[in-house]
Amino acid sequence: MTWVLCVGGTAVAFLAAVFVLLLVAGLLLPRDHVASRTARFAAAPGAVWAVVSDFEAGPSWNPSVKKVERLPDREGRPAWREDLAFGPPLAFVLTESVPPRRQVRTIDGAQASFGGSWTWELEPDGTGTRLTLTERGTVPFPLWRTLVRIMGADAHVVRYLKALAARLGEAPRIDAVR
Repeated sequence: MTWVLCVGGTAVAFLAAVFVLLLVAGLLLPRDHVASRTARFAAAPGAVWAVVSDFEAGPSWNPSVKKVERLPDREGRPAWREDLAFGPPLAFVLTESVPPRRQVRTIDGAQASFGGSWTWELEPDGTGTRLTLTERGTVPFPLWRTLVRIMGADAHVVRYLKALAARLGEAPRIDAVR
């Protein structure tokens, strides 16, 4: 019985030490990050734009999005909430849209765990499209900052671009971080 208590106490102390280490590491990391990747698609800009601008269809092809709920417009701009396969639901507002070249989705400022925006920039690339997706993120909580660093700040961007390539019936061709 003493052995069980000793091992159990050691395990709890170890887990507490790991938690504190991750928390301290997060305190040393910046709150803000920028992650950007470029992907090339054979599809024309209009076809790519049709997919990326239809946020309500996201759950049908993007495995990171479980559900989209339309919210009342914010100052005349479309707004919605995404229930994600990971993390808390996030509310977005379409803050800029210049079809078929550029759109910016901003996380609703009322979110506590994450903030920032995603920017899609589409350019013709021969008969296809070059899409640069940039995440400008703010992570207020130190523990989450450490997890973002461990996963890679561009992990969500890469996951999105791979899902988009699959939706377009293409193999992903994603360039290194700019």
